[in-house]
Amino acid sequence: MPIRSLLSTTKAISILLHSLKYTLIRKEHENNILSFSSYC
Repeated sequence: MPIRSLLSTTKAISILLHSLKYTLIRKEHENNILSFSSYC
């Protein structure tokens, strides 16, 4: 396996994980806003 394709695969995986983490954090943030607005 060429190193170049290995690097691009690693980069793609890291981008995927980063976007997944971002989505989870945003979802958590929206849940916090919802629970906060229900307290008010």
